[in-house]
Amino acid sequence: MIEPVTVSQSLSVRLAAMLNLGHILALGRIAVLALAVAGLGGPAAAGKGCVSLDKRVGGEALVNRCASCRIVNLTRSRPGGLAPTSRTYRVPGEARIDLAFKGPGNTRILSDVDCQGGAAQELENRKCVRFHRFADGSPALFNECPACRAVVVEREDDEGDRTRSTYTLNNRAYLPLRSLGAKVARIVSDKACR
Repeated sequence: MIEPVTVSQSLSVRLAAMLNLGHILALGRIAVLALAVAGLGGPAAAGKGCVSLDKRVGGEALVNRCASCRIVNLTRSRPGGLAPTSRTYRVPGEARIDLAFKGPGNTRILSDVDCQGGAAQELENRKCVRFHRFADGSPALFNECPACRAVVVEREDDEGDRTRSTYTLNNRAYLPLRSLGAKVARIVSDKACR
């Protein structure tokens, strides 16, 4: 007999209460295996999401299930509110790369693109840095891409004189921008760091 479930319990808790959780997991594994054997869908077949994160007691590793080389950007956040660490790895086809991250923390894959042209070239040519205003009204640059960017900012003062400054921004970072006496500023170059 199935016990009554209160309204405050989530759907997954209610399903687990009604069915044996082991049977649900086994059915899920069988369905994934059947799709893999049949060669249907799946990230490896489409070329997207080829690399997955393998978490084990000894550490973490990146596993590439595709035959092609992949460039993977990931971030590792640690407890305590410190800024996350970002890394980029080139993972050969059907290979495994052990990560150097040890101890508690959460690792996330931000992007997984083909090494040859395509999406990697798209990220290279993309405009990632834009102007941003903080709550106090002061200007800043913001890099919205998952990779380091080098930008050139051109400032123009009241007399029309122009000066250029070069900045490097880490992934998803803000950089306060001083006016240096200029009335107008614009981004004239936005490229991937070398």
